[in-house]
Amino acid sequence: MERSPLRAAIVGTGSIARQHLACLAELPVAEVVAVADLSGAAAAAAAERFGVPAAFTSHEELLEQARPDVVHVTAPPAAHFEIAAGALAAGSAVIVEKPLADTHERAVTLIEQARSSEGVLIEDYNYLFNFQVRDLLARAATGELGQVRHVEVDLALDVLGREDGERSSARGTGAGGLGAHERDFLPHLASLAHAFCGPHRRVAVVTREHELVALVDARDATATLRFSAHSRPDGFWLRVHGSRMRAAANLFEPRLTLERARRGPRPLDPLLNQLGESGGAARAAVAGVVRKLSGGPGVYEGLWELLAQTYRALAVGAEPPVSLAQVEEVNRLAADIAEAAATPA
Repeated sequence: MERSPLRAAIVGTGSIARQHLACLAELPVAEVVAVADLSGAAAAAAAERFGVPAAFTSHEELLEQARPDVVHVTAPPAAHFEIAAGALAAGSAVIVEKPLADTHERAVTLIEQARSSEGVLIEDYNYLFNFQVRDLLARAATGELGQVRHVEVDLALDVLGREDGERSSARGTGAGGLGAHERDFLPHLASLAHAFCGPHRRVAVVTREHELVALVDARDATATLRFSAHSRPDGFWLRVHGSRMRAAANLFEPRLTLERARRGPRPLDPLLNQLGESGGAARAAVAGVVRKLSGGPGVYEGLWELLAQTYRALAVGAEPPVSLAQVEEVNRLAADIAEAAATPA
């Protein structure tokens, strides 16, 4: 017997919500039944653009009338806790844009609520689902990388809108010793480190204005996490150091570079790796052009893959691609980095 599509709802109709809606429109196992936004005009515009039958100005009204199976929380971070808690209480699976909540205490409350109700709660770790990261995680699982020894996650992003790199106090430094930009992007950095290194044991942090460097000692390996609003050009680099292979990827581009420890004379390794890298760069360039012309998700490839895997799992009652334990451990890492940043050296 053919299953009915899962009933989906979007709460918050800003720019990231449009990516969720575009992806859901391509998923046979999903049917968007409602959107909500505090702005009635914004909710109505999103509903009209994506052919959604109902629009609301409160998530409570949406939950009561639309009764969705899955709720996507794409509202501003300050509203995440209330919306997610309400959706979990209504029995919906919940997908929340990062950060999970505006404080760690509220994030813990949501996690405990989901655990006690056996509900589904997913924070959007979309970069884990970029094809480069999935490739590297698969190589790590099969042992091709060897033992992962160290991971570097390095995000440079001109969030201040100052291409000249001048110092700025835009958005300031928030409570906890981290600026708002660092706090906003920390879940992405933490989720990548956790995926390769496992749960952490301790952290050490250095911060400057709109810059963060964290050293993480984790169960399986060490990691360095870096965010900068000043270094150029923009990029999101993942570097994985294994005992058999090193790998590097800019997650803003469709490219993955592998350096192997090869059999034979070691002086030939650099030449052979460069030849392999040249071929990989050419293939990545072609793939990048194809992706741009295809009208697909582009830089939101990971988000689309995460949503597709989540809905396929929910449709058959399987485990979702992001576990509650994973959400808990990533949030604990982010919280410990924030606490370390707030603690005087």
